[in-house]
Amino acid sequence: MRRAAVWLGLLGLGLGSAQAELLGTHPQRNGPVQLMSELCLEPGAGAGQQARQTVGGRERHGCWGVDRAGHPVVTWRDGSELVLAPAAEALALAAEPDFARPGWCPQASFPHERLVCSDAELAGRDLRLAALWRPFRRTLDPQAQAWHKSDYFRRLRACGADKSCITGEQETQMSRYREARRDGG
Repeated sequence: MRRAAVWLGLLGLGLGSAQAELLGTHPQRNGPVQLMSELCLEPGAGAGQQARQTVGGRERHGCWGVDRAGHPVVTWRDGSELVLAPAAEALALAAEPDFARPGWCPQASFPHERLVCSDAELAGRDLRLAALWRPFRRTLDPQAQAWHKSDYFRRLRACGADKSCITGEQETQMSRYREARRDGG
């Protein structure tokens, strides 16, 4: 009986981790930091989403959120914090020209998607937008979530590879999410 309980517990942990989506990867000198969509549920973790990094063959876990400047900040389980530089700063600091990209970039096929994935500024904005989307979508039913995503994608697709158009749409969407948060949504 005890073995069955342990097995079900492990199975539940495995199923729970399958729900997490990779929002993006942020390059760091000792290994990339993966920013996940799954909420942190650890006691004392506060609000945030899960983050992980493999350093020296060992996986490190923590929770991430966005500071007032819009930078992702990871608080690791040991209590240490890591502020992830904006994509543009990361580019300037990195020895190789790499930057944080959304997790969907390997499937990018439309011109606006390819531009977001190849431009550090647009990719950074997309990661900040994803962090704002998560709490906003919890206020919507599945049909409304689908409509919001479809409407935003339609507007971005109309931009093509026009960076200023994409930037404007990203800013409009972030403003909508922030406004909904202020209004209690």
